[in-house]
Amino acid sequence: MDAKDYSGSEENQKEYALYYSYQKVRDFISSFLRDREIRFASSKWWFVGLKVNNGLDLLNNFKRYQFFEYPTLIYHSLARLNMPLLSFENSEKRKQLAKFNSKFNRLVYDFDFCLDFDAKKEGLNIEDEKFSLELCKRELKEVADFFEKETDMPYRQKCSGSGLHFEILHPISSLRRIGLAKKLEFFNDFALALKDMLSLETLDLTIYDNRRIWKTPFSIDTKTFRVAVPINKNDIKSFDYSKCKIKKVLEILNIGRFDEWNEYITLEDSFNVFKNNSYDFVDKKEHLKFKQDLFDVWKCLFNVDYNKSKRIMKKRGF
Repeated sequence: MDAKDYSGSEENQKEYALYYSYQKVRDFISSFLRDREIRFASSKWWFVGLKVNNGLDLLNNFKRYQFFEYPTLIYHSLARLNMPLLSFENSEKRKQLAKFNSKFNRLVYDFDFCLDFDAKKEGLNIEDEKFSLELCKRELKEVADFFEKETDMPYRQKCSGSGLHFEILHPISSLRRIGLAKKLEFFNDFALALKDMLSLETLDLTIYDNRRIWKTPFSIDTKTFRVAVPINKNDIKSFDYSKCKIKKVLEILNIGRFDEWNEYITLEDSFNVFKNNSYDFVDKKEHLKFKQDLFDVWKCLFNVDYNKSKRIMKKRGF
């Protein structure tokens, strides 16, 4: 992926520096970075293989990697893994990265299922951008309605800065049993079936590979200088990009009322209930219910009867 020019105006750069100076911002962001590979991307460089457990870790990485010199994007892996701590020293880190890359798949214990609705097209004027966002909103709402109707799977949604993200943060199955490749194949088939069934025009189907990275919640998209904020389920129709402006988000932070973001943040915390050292499920009953939901969804997506749906999923290792 090539780095682009994310320099922005002087006012944008001041807002960028002010925003990331807030400890609450760094704490929010870092809560989504545990057990992930983190990457920083600016117009000058990419830094990969970073590890962050808390707001202080994030601040130390900001200082080490010239985060405030050039507006920088924060990405995290969709893979959840036992992320090693790599050296800050360049020559040592290059050796460690080679080893890390070679055994990456073995470190992964789960992978989030996400849908990317892309409103970004080159040369869009303001009116075209509004139309593109409205199309993304309508299609995301159709997907959300489908999941609401067919299953109890918990999901959440956010602005990416130039589009919308739909995320299911619930482990579908232990990777130790089915393997990462099969899970990604399932995700790709699942997304393709959704696209065909609901005639989705803005859905990006290129995101299902093992090293896929994702715009981190509450980080700034340095091309649009919008914040990747959560969107409540009931607010998608009224959502517009004005709610992602840095000033708007800082107003909410200064007031100290984060009610509209609580559900999004809580879902991330709940995921950890299902992770332990053996990568099995703590709550077997809940997992069985989730598998039942999958059979029902598969049946609906592919227009097959329940028993065939169950056989297909069993063959795939679920």
